[in-house]
Amino acid sequence: MSESAPETLVVSTIGVHWRLILDVPSADRARIARNWSRAVVAPERAIAAPGGLEDFVVSPAFTGGLGGMTVDTLGEGLDYAFSRSLTMASIKRRAGGALMFHAAGLTAPDGQAIVLVAGSGTGKSTASRILGRSLGYLSDETVAVEDDGRIAAYAKPLSLIPPDADPLAKLETGPDDLGLLPAHPDPRLGAVVMLERDAACPEPVLEPVALIDALAGITPQTSSLLLLDRPLQRLAEAVCRGGGPWRLRYPEISQCVALITGLVDDLTHGRGPDPIQWRAARGGPEVRERHPNQVDARYQRGPCLDAVESEGSVLIASSAAIMRLDGLGAALWLACAAPRTQADLVAVAERELGAHPEAPALVRGAVSALLEAEVLQISTT
Repeated sequence: MSESAPETLVVSTIGVHWRLILDVPSADRARIARNWSRAVVAPERAIAAPGGLEDFVVSPAFTGGLGGMTVDTLGEGLDYAFSRSLTMASIKRRAGGALMFHAAGLTAPDGQAIVLVAGSGTGKSTASRILGRSLGYLSDETVAVEDDGRIAAYAKPLSLIPPDADPLAKLETGPDDLGLLPAHPDPRLGAVVMLERDAACPEPVLEPVALIDALAGITPQTSSLLLLDRPLQRLAEAVCRGGGPWRLRYPEISQCVALITGLVDDLTHGRGPDPIQWRAARGGPEVRERHPNQVDARYQRGPCLDAVESEGSVLIASSAAIMRLDGLGAALWLACAAPRTQADLVAVAERELGAHPEAPALVRGAVSALLEAEVLQISTT
């Protein structure tokens, strides 16, 4: 398809490196190179980096796999398809290694990064375009946080929706063309902020959020979270940085510059609220024998990958899903660190939540639900 031999370009994306082999017309190659100029690195640096250098082929002849995409459209339609494909391939390479947020990222002059978490089409790119004129631009799509809090930049072009256009018709525009500030060369996590655009909100508000509320809201906006060791603990450690978790509620992001730069100033000078109290919790050993929910049975926690408890609520990660427990369910699960009878659990419920004439029936129903969800199991000891 290209008028000459395919052009190659080496880029860094969330801590992995790709040799882009661009088998497309010269105009498309030039536009991609311009849009991705901030992600370009020297080949020798990429080869020496952990994970090495892998090829990513952009060609009509590509036949499938992780390392490339099949070109079926040219011009600006190619740009967004390429960006999505490279992002997904990069996430797959980092799965199980980095804590990855579906988020925009911006850096303060001292390197502390603000991570703005939000779902697709809810304002990350617009926030990057507006706030990136005051803070350094890291990414408008994915932020990868390493074990030590360092952030692997992803200086991709911004995916912006033109006015009055189809929301799926995104155009890729490089950060240089938008006049965005460069990111700090060694960014590290400063704070995590949940974005919540609300047209009914009279003015922007940056507010603290209860930890379990934040974790439950943020987990859908992570990638490959359950492949990490201690996934919920790592997430809790991250979102509690900088006095968080935080939520930014706003009608228009252009009204939020002072709030975000104020948060950056607080981070720089060590100001902010006291850290949220939380603790890790463990599941129990797997018990293969199954029993009915009997009055004389003893119950204990089921096995899980990880769990976090804060302010009487619990978030539990199994190999397949993440489950939140509040109120009675949380109290019963927390009590079952050691085997407990139903009578024990009724006493726990009344001590933690107050006496109730239907306490035995309520506990019996809650235990049945927790057994069904496999976060409790029958103890054989």
